[in-house]
Amino acid sequence: MMSEIDEFTNGKNQKSESEKLIEEKSTEVTQTSSPEEEKAKWWVIRVRSGKEDFVKTEMEKLMKQDPRIKEVFVPEEDVKVKRKTKEGEKEIVKKRKVISGYVYAKMELDELLWDKIKKIPNVVALIGERGIPSPITYEKVESLKSKSVGGELGKIFSVSIGDRVRIKSGPLKGFGGIVEWVNEDRTKVRILISIFGRQTPVETEIEHVEKET
Repeated sequence: MMSEIDEFTNGKNQKSESEKLIEEKSTEVTQTSSPEEEKAKWWVIRVRSGKEDFVKTEMEKLMKQDPRIKEVFVPEEDVKVKRKTKEGEKEIVKKRKVISGYVYAKMELDELLWDKIKKIPNVVALIGERGIPSPITYEKVESLKSKSVGGELGKIFSVSIGDRVRIKSGPLKGFGGIVEWVNEDRTKVRILISIFGRQTPVETEIEHVEKET
């Protein structure tokens, strides 16, 4: 026979349908939370040209000791090159750095963590807007990653001040102009375009423009 204590305990362990529903909804919210709501943000670190892989490796070592670093990424793209072999000429795919001097890191950055990172040889500075370090969006990094597979990054990062470009998406699609400014992490450009006969500066994402040939 079940004792009064057993009945009380079992009753406490049984959850009502409403309680179960609340728990399910809470789990859904936790699982579908936006990456932008996480504490870890994506930061761009300037490093000495040619030392991107070295800094990436050192940061990955640090990541094993410090859980605040979540991921380290260096923009690369696949390029096809021809190599001579014993069997004849062969086409292979190799990785190529798209832009030198930049390492992307997803981390919960604070002064203590930055003190550790800047002690890594060849680390120069954190990149931001107008000289103030600031994170970039999750979507921007995902865009860089997806384009690194398709070989589009080289086209994006080859845009420089003085180049004639054309806007390929958005409300000003089709307008052409001269690049007069590129921000430090090469995510935005300012183009001088002619609108109703007047030279007008327009700022847009660098991936929305392409060089005119």
